[in-house]
Amino acid sequence: MRDKPDIRDLLETARQTLMEGLLPNLPAEHRYRAHLVGAAMAAASRELAAGAAPEEDERAALARLLGEDGDLETLNRAFAAKLRAGALDGNEEAYAILTRGNAARLAECNPGYDTG
Repeated sequence: MRDKPDIRDLLETARQTLMEGLLPNLPAEHRYRAHLVGAAMAAASRELAAGAAPEEDERAALARLLGEDGDLETLNRAFAAKLRAGALDGNEEAYAILTRGNAARLAECNPGYDTG
């Protein structure tokens, strides 16, 4: 068992320190980059919170669609090849996999973005 604070707590504390304690005191030419670092830290924290479930869900959906098993990278390459070849044109499950994946990535990277 890991001690508290855990990695997410430490990451959030570091992000808060950056954004609230350091950023206001930085020269203007460094603030944009500091905002980028803070945003990356927040996205990393959300990714840690989600764990492996989103990737496993995507892997399972691709395996069902393609009728083959494999790791996520291999299945994504096969999926992309079929998409490029037009083999999945009009396939509702392929469309659903793409839209779910994009929505999940937005939720981690930019949770305030309105997708609807």
